[in-house]
Amino acid sequence: MKIAVTLGLCAVLLAGCSRVSESRLNPLNWFRSEPEAPAQLVPNRARATDPRPLVPQITGLRLDPAPGGAILVARGLAARQGAHDAALVFVATQNPALIGFEFRAEAPEPGTPIGAPATRNITAARFLSDADLAGIRQIQVLAADGGRALRR
Repeated sequence: MKIAVTLGLCAVLLAGCSRVSESRLNPLNWFRSEPEAPAQLVPNRARATDPRPLVPQITGLRLDPAPGGAILVARGLAARQGAHDAALVFVATQNPALIGFEFRAEAPEPGTPIGAPATRNITAARFLSDADLAGIRQIQVLAADGGRALRR
């Protein structure tokens, strides 16, 4: 009888483990990437002082855990190959639970070939400390196509 109860309990626990990977208890699921319309960000002086254009399209956005915070990584697709000096530029927001960034990159020289999509991939990352993430429910990254958001 004890063996049957033990085996039954193990089977129930193992069956429940598949749900943990999809649950809100899993820290890897605290932020999920979704397409986002840039409606909640407010223009600030950083936009006027940063001459780099917005990256045309964001293809991926993730938040990787790191000691003392997390690393926000954005992948994008530039209009032409040779884009460089990519950065996630902070943008002020009206909502204290939202932190916003613009994905900007220096455009290549005029006349540069467009190239295949694989040659136009560009990545930018930014470290966010635990203090930066305190109280944050959404991280929004803007691009020319609208952007993406990570939500808790």
